Amino acid sequence: MKKIQLTPVLLLLVAALTTHSVWAGDAISIVGAKTLCSPLKEQAAALSQVVGSPLTVQDQGGSEEAIKQVYMGKADAACVVRNLTDQEKNAMEQKVVALDILIAVVKKELPIDAVTKENIKLAFSQDKKSWKELNPAFPDIPLEPVTTRKVTATEKNIQKLFLDGGDFRPQTLEVDTMSSAPKLLQNRKELGAISIMSRSFFKGYEASLKILSIDGVLPSPATIQDGSYPYGRPVSLVYKKGSARQGDLDKLAAHVNGQVNEFFKGEMMPAQ
Repeated sequence: MKKIQLTPVLLLLVAALTTHSVWAGDAISIVGAKTLCSPLKEQAAALSQVVGSPLTVQDQGGSEEAIKQVYMGKADAACVVRNLTDQEKNAMEQKVVALDILIAVVKKELPIDAVTKENIKLAFSQDKKSWKELNPAFPDIPLEPVTTRKVTATEKNIQKLFLDGGDFRPQTLEVDTMSSAPKLLQNRKELGAISIMSRSFFKGYEASLKILSIDGVLPSPATIQDGSYPYGRPVSLVYKKGSARQGDLDKLAAHVNGQVNEFFKGEMMPAQ
């Protein structure tokens, strides 16, 4: 049989195609909440070396859609910023990699620096039109709570932590995702908008926005750890039980948890 001689160019082409097919078939697909997926996406190349497999990360869709994608087998793992329900736990594993802090944010010019949990509950669940309706000492400025257009993990956290499980009021300012709430607040001419968001989304808006204390306590790693500021939430990787990628995902979760301060640039706390 006559041997086929490959030129150096053809050899390189064959090697490139072979390498590409191996990487593509071996990739770990991750989707979900920007809180975790955005830094995963930014650092995907370095993390691929840690895990031993390439990562393809989409930082969109939020926790709720990502959980569905994993359940239906359309993604290997989801970036999730809430605890799984009991029903979800029957089918999925949750690896908490860090703790996020939920904060109350307003425009810096608003002459209010402190609120109570009850103020937030009334603002987001009742038809209150003015800050003065929350507290007679507050100025008579129109009140505009910010929520998302569809149900998100952040909204579920707000309902659990601030609304005692109740529903949101129908009249709110709406954004597609909470990551865009800071920009809405910054660009709003009116002073009375308020949003509950991840501490990580506040970065870069310090000149125009401010964080309110709640029940006399400002959010910080120290106040989360001592329990005086009880508004933290888990940042997790979620995947199906018995997943073929469990070993890789466990390795990824352990690495992120061990490098929380560096990985999240000081915006998150270690899970333990």
